Amino acid sequence: MLEYRLRRHDGEYRWIVDHGQPFDLPGGGFGGYIGYCYDIHDIKLAQELLEKRVADRTREIAMLSEVIDQSTVGLPWWTPGQASRRQN
Repeated sequence: MLEYRLRRHDGEYRWIVDHGQPFDLPGGGFGGYIGYCYDIHDIKLAQELLEKRVADRTREIAMLSEVIDQSTVGLPWWTPGQASRRQN
């Protein structure tokens, strides 16, 4: 299985996946390949968008975590990682 970009008749490059198997001629010589390919361009674009969103969200979470950690410094009833406030 191969994934690669291929130029269409209208000049646009699209991602495709290609599955192929070599076959032999009756005499034993190489006869070529037989297989199929299909367009996965939209899937590739969706994967790239999802990866970007995950990376963006991970940066946001890291930044917010740092802000929370800094905002709780000096509070006598709070230690980082503590799930709830101190009970009186």
